[in-house]
Amino acid sequence: MSPQLSQQKHNEYSNGDIHDDPIVGLQRINFEGHKKFKSSPVDNDSETIKLRTARQQRLKWKINVFVFIQILLKYLKKVDITLHLQAKEIIHDCAKMNRTGDPAYQCLATAIQLQLRQTVGETHWTKID
Repeated sequence: MSPQLSQQKHNEYSNGDIHDDPIVGLQRINFEGHKKFKSSPVDNDSETIKLRTARQQRLKWKINVFVFIQILLKYLKKVDITLHLQAKEIIHDCAKMNRTGDPAYQCLATAIQLQLRQTVGETHWTKID
C-alpha cells in the first residue's frame, strides 16, 4: 500500500466512522482521535442500589441452585441410576416447558428445584444439602 493511500485510510478510520475493510472483509469501527467516553451518571439513590443488590442476590441464588443440581445428579448417578435418569428427564422437561412460555415454568431454577425435590425425595435431597 502506498504511503499516500495509507495516510488516506488512516484519515478515514480516525474520524470514528464505520468502514468496510477491503483487506479483512469486515466492518471496522475506529475510535482513534475521539475523546474518551464519559460514563453516564450513576444512580446512587437507595432504590437503585436495592434493585441492583436484589438482582445480584437472585443471580447468586440461581447459580447455587444449578450447582446443587449438578452435585445431586453426580450423587444419584453413583447411588441410584434409575433416579438419576428420571432427574435428567425432569430437567429436560422443565427446560422444554420454560421455552414454550408456560407461566409455571417461568423461573427455570425454581421449577427444576421443586420437581426434583418431589421426585428424588427428602432423604437424597438432605444428604446433598
